[in-house]
Amino acid sequence: IFNLLKKKFEDYAINRHEPITQELFKDLFLTLQSRYLLTQNFEIDKSIYIKRTDLYENLDKALEKINYGYIIITGLPGSGKSTSLSMYFNNREKITNDEIIRYYCFVDINENTQNIRLQAKSLRINLLMTLQNRFSSILNRRFDYSEINFYKILKILGKFSIENNKRIIIFLDGLDHVEKNKTKVHNHILNAIPKDIPNGIIFVVGTQELHNWPYFLKKCLDNKDRHINLSLFDLNKTRDFLIQKYKFKLLTEENIQEIHKKSEGLPIYLKYIADLLKKELNISDKLKNIPAMVNGDIKSYYEILWNEFTEYGKGDVRYLCGVLACLRFL
Repeated sequence: IFNLLKKKFEDYAINRHEPITQELFKDLFLTLQSRYLLTQNFEIDKSIYIKRTDLYENLDKALEKINYGYIIITGLPGSGKSTSLSMYFNNREKITNDEIIRYYCFVDINENTQNIRLQAKSLRINLLMTLQNRFSSILNRRFDYSEINFYKILKILGKFSIENNKRIIIFLDGLDHVEKNKTKVHNHILNAIPKDIPNGIIFVVGTQELHNWPYFLKKCLDNKDRHINLSLFDLNKTRDFLIQKYKFKLLTEENIQEIHKKSEGLPIYLKYIADLLKKELNISDKLKNIPAMVNGDIKSYYEILWNEFTEYGKGDVRYLCGVLACLRFL
């Protein structure tokens, strides 16, 4: 930020020959900070959303017991972690006086700023901006986005939280995206999340299982009060999804049980199956050709799709699709 600001002032002084005022300082700071300001809205299709009652209950209990540190929610790819946690905190914000601060490491596959979102400085800048806006009466140094100031502000707000009985929760979602792409990012978010969190501040982290957990997060995995594993849909939730959300009218109970068995209750695969079946008149016959999930891993289904190219003599298409998937079109 300092170097960018320095260049701005040099340009202003050399090319404009106007006095540098306090208002100019403010405008330049706002312009520079906007480079790292990222949307923290996660799009949710509420028409097919099924409330995860067990997650709500478990997270409510965890937040009742814990006053500081980390709570980690893990789940399989496609299990609906981001959707369910976003809906949970949207609801919690309405029914409590908690301050909920959000940071998403991933919001959209087509987002051009995806790598910026994974940077340590982006996390600090976005969190600090939000905290400074919400607690402007007790926080100064508005444009200081340094690591030192980040930790200082957490301590100040932790004390404020305890004194005012106002819980501050930072929801950090998608750490697995950081781990997958950290070779593309010079200084990534895993280097920026604090090891020690002051009393009064809680970080709730949503992620798939990481291959290499930071040691202070790994300790939470073995603590039943700080680790929640998001379960997949049971048969009742699968039934609700198909009948209430997708409005199937021709499904038999046998069909529903077969769909649940093949999807293993994994929401993303359940949606794939529902999309395949919604225009089918002979659902039972179509179901026979739909592959079953293997151990709740959506990657097994993707592999089946790729292998179909080879089976039909189109093996080269598989590799062409792989190349195209790596390209970004403007």
